Amino acid sequence: MPMNSVLLPRIACRSAISGLASLTTFLQPLPTCHHFAVQRNSSKQLRRTSAEHRKAASDAQSARGNHFPSAQLASVTWKPQPTLFKSPKPACPVYMMHGLLGYKEEFAAFGQTIADRTGHAVTAFDARNHGESEHIDGMNYISTGDDMAHYMEANGTKEAIFVAHSMGAGSAISLALRRPDLVTGLLTIDVGVSDAPRKTQLLEFLKSLLKIPLRHGVSLEEGRAAVRKILLAYEVEPFIVEHRVLPNIIEKDGKIQWRINLPIIARDILNLTQAPAGIQFANLVYDKPVAILMGGSSDYIKADDDGLLYRNFPKAKIQRVPDAGHWVHLDQPKVFLEAAVKFINQLTTT
Repeated sequence: MPMNSVLLPRIACRSAISGLASLTTFLQPLPTCHHFAVQRNSSKQLRRTSAEHRKAASDAQSARGNHFPSAQLASVTWKPQPTLFKSPKPACPVYMMHGLLGYKEEFAAFGQTIADRTGHAVTAFDARNHGESEHIDGMNYISTGDDMAHYMEANGTKEAIFVAHSMGAGSAISLALRRPDLVTGLLTIDVGVSDAPRKTQLLEFLKSLLKIPLRHGVSLEEGRAAVRKILLAYEVEPFIVEHRVLPNIIEKDGKIQWRINLPIIARDILNLTQAPAGIQFANLVYDKPVAILMGGSSDYIKADDDGLLYRNFPKAKIQRVPDAGHWVHLDQPKVFLEAAVKFINQLTTT
């Protein structure tokens, strides 16, 4: 079983620690399937002019509401070695975006290799209210997508290739459907066009994290150890503890604190578990290359999602990755790396 096949923590409520919510939902992994790639004839799909896209996107944004101000994003960039690539013109950048409670550093194992094998500069971002990016009121896929549009405008970037996981993929989907001119191609990791599973349980888990006291007057190692002990006692999945919770506990100004804006994330989590291409985007089409990597043991993309995926992404190609849960790039890093390099190079040569 992949290390993250159980997507939500196993928490059994005990009276010893008050305030922690009871989460008893367990993931039933889907059968592992072999790789497959499918493409649907796009001749019957809706086509829109740029003006029509802008109007439809504006209508979708109005229907969605809760449009928050843009956030300043922190990032890290890997550039291809000049001895490997001497292109007559700069290639468009590759933007990598993490999922909920993630951070830009999780792509450090891939960034330089992708840059060297494709000739594209690769930039990984912290999402708003994550990592070193601005902590700001409000989170939904309209605003997280707009954060990327504002970043591109501020840096004079006309278009980019997006490689994004889960929440980050939702942000990229939102941007691609509303501003297809900014997105050269899109590779998403384990996110569909339906609502995410176990929304209520995820909300309760985040509320539980808010109730865990962070110790002061101790080292960062000791502070993290105290939180680890609490979560493991409640049978939280070790992967979640080690790769999503503890890295988000830092020491700053002599205090142990959250690196993420946990109150805002918890408050707005239902915005981020709604379908990123829901009914408000039903008539928007991104008619450029899309690659979708699905975890073979994940249930984030349902069996009946294919029709909905092709509605918005007529050129999508889907690959289910065996022995991978929701974090495909961490469970099967070689498969992810090869898929990303192949997708980016195909965009460059076509």
